[in-house]
Amino acid sequence: SSLQAMVLRPLAFHDLDRILIVSETLPRRGWDGLSVAPANYRDLLQHNSVFQQMAALRGRGWDANLTGIGTPQRLEGYQVTSSFFSLLDMAPLLGRNFTADEADSGSIQHAVISYGAWQRRFAGDSQVIGRSVTLNGAQAAIIGVMPPEFDFPIGTEIWVPLPMNTPEMNSRADHNLLVLGRLKAHVSMAQARAELKTLAANLERQYPATNADRGFDVSLLRKEVAGETRHFVIVLMWAAAFVLLLACANVANLQLAR
Repeated sequence: SSLQAMVLRPLAFHDLDRILIVSETLPRRGWDGLSVAPANYRDLLQHNSVFQQMAALRGRGWDANLTGIGTPQRLEGYQVTSSFFSLLDMAPLLGRNFTADEADSGSIQHAVISYGAWQRRFAGDSQVIGRSVTLNGAQAAIIGVMPPEFDFPIGTEIWVPLPMNTPEMNSRADHNLLVLGRLKAHVSMAQARAELKTLAANLERQYPATNADRGFDVSLLRKEVAGETRHFVIVLMWAAAFVLLLACANVANLQLAR
């Protein structure tokens, strides 16, 4: 059960083996798995041909002070692009997800909450859709509730739009985005790496001040989520199999003695 939940299927997403994390690298320093600069993400979005869809979320999170519903509460949240939920192929249990216009507006006026937050913070009220709340002092409307199996990033209670039309989203020096990509059918990770290598070389020529020696790489989302725990669970599985083998040997000896 642990192997299934933490290694084989750590996330309840459709076609999980085609969802990748796209990261930046500094090969000469031996660094990989770095966050992506917003302007570099825009270029990847426009010029790649290997991804069916791409999405981004601000890597450092976005915690919110929720007020207007009694006692003020702290929610763990993330700012995400409008394509975030559709890339993961997860529809809300109630309401809807963000539109592109809402994500590009430059302000946070809408929010999607997790099933757990809906139960804990709003007592499972079915009338929560459209309800106005105050997040960090600004008014926002709750437009959706995600199903209980959706928990990404792990522990997130609220998702709000990541404004794309802001000056900081044109930066190539501030690396703060976690970028996801869903591979097109019949496209391999090797093909994705080859194209990203070409795109990185083009950006290095165009923007040497910020993109010199920088590359791109991809990794499976499920492996990144499992992390170091994956190795522990695999060792645990083999230990359990060894104990089962000892039990089988003992039963075989008892049968032979009988």
